[in-house]
Amino acid sequence: MVAQFEHQFLTNPSFTLHTLQIHSSSISQVLFQLHSLTYEILRRNSILHDDDEDGMDNLDDVENILESLREGKGIGAAVAGNRSRLCKGGIVLGILAHRLSTLAGDVSARALLQNLLHESSKPYMHMLNLWLHHGEINDPHGEFLIKEQKSIRKEKLDEDYTDEYWEKRYTIREGEVPPQLEAVRNKVLLAGKYLNVVRECGGIDVAKDKAMDVPLTFDDSRYHPQAQD
Repeated sequence: MVAQFEHQFLTNPSFTLHTLQIHSSSISQVLFQLHSLTYEILRRNSILHDDDEDGMDNLDDVENILESLREGKGIGAAVAGNRSRLCKGGIVLGILAHRLSTLAGDVSARALLQNLLHESSKPYMHMLNLWLHHGEINDPHGEFLIKEQKSIRKEKLDEDYTDEYWEKRYTIREGEVPPQLEAVRNKVLLAGKYLNVVRECGGIDVAKDKAMDVPLTFDDSRYHPQAQD
């Protein structure tokens, strides 16, 4: 488009600023929405990164870093995986969903946001399917709504450890749940948690069962009916 505008400017005497404005209005709105979205994420990053109200999260981060070091992992990877207050994961998906709901009449802007939500929900849905069907968390950047506290071990708890262990081992990241999962957040937590209970109690090996016909994005037609079950 820029090349076409340049060609018109060089070869067409009637190509004025008004003509340029008319022909570039649609893409200008798209670029404005992209700039606004990026600014919002940067703004949220600044606010959330400086918010130290959740001291428990800081304590959990320290424990996870120590656990990573005991396992022989680098401290850089451990720290990067525990920056829970950055604007990422469910927070970004929530921003996209909110903006989509407020732009009902802007076709070009909605197309951009729908594409961004579609693509950005793919890795999140992959983590969700892994948790729901296998009870596993593969979340190297700390973006998933379920947080695994690896530092919580059975031998560290009292003799009657069962309830306390499962309550602390897997928890929900408050404030980071995508709106698409808000209504079923507790069901999501319990689904994967029960699979881990079965696995650790010597039950079936759920890792061998391959989930078929699962939704791949939040706008997948198979997603919503399953979310309501």
